Amino acid sequence: SEPSLALAKAMDGASEKDYSFEIETLAGTRTTVSEQLAADDVAEFETGIYAFTLTVNGESHEVELDIENSADNPLTNRELLRQLEREINSLGAGVTARMEDTQKRDYNPYRENAYKEISYLTVQSDSTGSEIDFSLSDSIGSDNTASGNTGTLIHDLDLDRVTRFGNKNIYRVNGSPDRSDSNNVVIEEGALGGYLLGTTDLGENVRISIEQGREALAEELE
Repeated sequence: SEPSLALAKAMDGASEKDYSFEIETLAGTRTTVSEQLAADDVAEFETGIYAFTLTVNGESHEVELDIENSADNPLTNRELLRQLEREINSLGAGVTARMEDTQKRDYNPYRENAYKEISYLTVQSDSTGSEIDFSLSDSIGSDNTASGNTGTLIHDLDLDRVTRFGNKNIYRVNGSPDRSDSNNVVIEEGALGGYLLGTTDLGENVRISIEQGREALAEELE
């Protein structure tokens, strides 16, 4: 009854029946979001190599980001975030970085109704669920200084802070509660599967009906 909230697929041998389906929450990804930066401003990071670690479910990936930022060749914040995005995605480690652009009101008293371009980086796990774990951290030596590192890129961009933890979904089938790490769910074993797209309002539900595909069957026979 609400294809914008859930997709459903009946399996061979499913009985003709109706289901009342409530979706309280969707399964979510673990996410971290960087500080919002003025996109076209020159980045505040000096030329050098910035070493950091991406750890995904206990497996560490060491990264060295070579930044070139000089008076002759200035690096903008957008270019810096794009470079970092490429480095993280090239690892194929089960997380995806995505640079976002938006606009923000500029409260400069000399510029009325003006907006400025803002860029930031979102890093999130490719899979949903409460078991997903990843973190970003600057590579720091035992003496609490950056080992072979120009500076603390990850900390300065706020990427070492988790914005949203991964979570299971919560749903009810005919009043019986259930939850899963994935939004691709089994509504009834061997009979009906579904994919959750949104949440239902309090007290509302999605009606899922299994019926014989008479028209499809007629076409097949013809």
